[in-house]
Amino acid sequence: ISHLISELDNRGEAFIAALDLRRSAAIVSGYTKKHKDGLTLIIMPNVRDAELMAKALGHHNPLYISGNESNNERFAIWNAWQKKKKGILVGTRLAALMPHKNLSTVFLIRSSHENHKQADRNPRYDTRLIARKIRDEFNAKLFYIDTAPRIDEIALLTPNQMLGMKQPKVEII
Repeated sequence: ISHLISELDNRGEAFIAALDLRRSAAIVSGYTKKHKDGLTLIIMPNVRDAELMAKALGHHNPLYISGNESNNERFAIWNAWQKKKKGILVGTRLAALMPHKNLSTVFLIRSSHENHKQADRNPRYDTRLIARKIRDEFNAKLFYIDTAPRIDEIALLTPNQMLGMKQPKVEII
């Protein structure tokens, strides 16, 4: 894990193979500990994962948003996030709609999970596309963490951006 964390310093975008949420939390925690002065956005596919990640990162005092809050509570979290100079926001796909102008890093955990895509009601959006847009607009680093990459991640990333695994061979059938 410490080797993976040191590799992230040299990359603006990467896929990191992690078998479970515990390892993902260790990678995020190690990276944010090393980059204390940055703002980190962590996007999770569902409320349970977001709760577990926020709990695992409790010593970093992250802000947490799930979408289950009242409008007033959600506004208070957004307002606190916008006032931060350094820190972490952990949340579900709703967190992707709350970028910070000084955002330095985005972690998309369980990046292949279907819940990252809002397809059942308006507005329809995919947090993977929003994360790429945030990376471009705010010059932030973007890291995907999952057990295996999606085919579009394989196509968009170079072999040296695939950490913790060998890049799979793609065949057209």
